[in-house]
Amino acid sequence: MSVANCDKCGKVFKRLKSTLCSDCQVDFDALTRDVYHYINDNPGVSVAELSESFGVDLQEMEEVVKKGEIGMAKHSVLLNCKGCKRDVFFFETEGNYCKSCSKKVRSVIVNESPKHKSRMYYRDKMDGSTGSDDNSPAPEFVLNSKKKQGMHSKRSS
Repeated sequence: MSVANCDKCGKVFKRLKSTLCSDCQVDFDALTRDVYHYINDNPGVSVAELSESFGVDLQEMEEVVKKGEIGMAKHSVLLNCKGCKRDVFFFETEGNYCKSCSKKVRSVIVNESPKHKSRMYYRDKMDGSTGSDDNSPAPEFVLNSKKKQGMHSKRSS
């Protein structure tokens, strides 16, 4: 058991599982219960409509739908896709995006990942090469660093 600040009101409380203090958790549970009944009475309602009906911030209402205990009722809720701005059913989303936007985002990430064509390995460092594909000589400081120095090197007097 640790001490934490409530995510909603900032009050210090003994944290068990929830990130909300006991007072805010009671409010969250009551809101979740009311939202559940509203969704069952009005299938196909959007999160924006829920937010407006209950007088709650849009982000907080999205959290109630995603994290709240509303069971199968959340599958009849319309969420707003952050990519194309369309209203899509909860079960058609992947996080904050509809499935088609999520697929586009994933393909962009995969295509823009850096590809390491030339790599420098330990052996390359030992023979003085720079790891580049051209056959240019190694820089002077690399060549000079290969001379033996230290306690056992001969001193020129």
